[in-house]
Amino acid sequence: MKCVCKKDFRIALSQMQTIFFKENCEYEYGITPHKETGMPIYYLDVSESNAGWDWFPFNEKKFKLNFKDIQEVREEKITQILGLDI
Repeated sequence: MKCVCKKDFRIALSQMQTIFFKENCEYEYGITPHKETGMPIYYLDVSESNAGWDWFPFNEKKFKLNFKDIQEVREEKITQILGLDI
């Protein structure tokens, strides 16, 4: 699945490693349930960040605060174009 970043932000993994997320950039992501709690864990593909990580986990709240699913963006645009605001 794909998502788009809502705003620029960064996550410091250590003093030497930081992952930068850029506003309006698209990222691949996947969702898996946590083994013990069953809560959804969102994993973003950060393999191009050169931070030594391939996937970075977010809980649902943090993911939805910083990213938007591309399918949701498409649906909003279609609604605006067709004037179907409900």
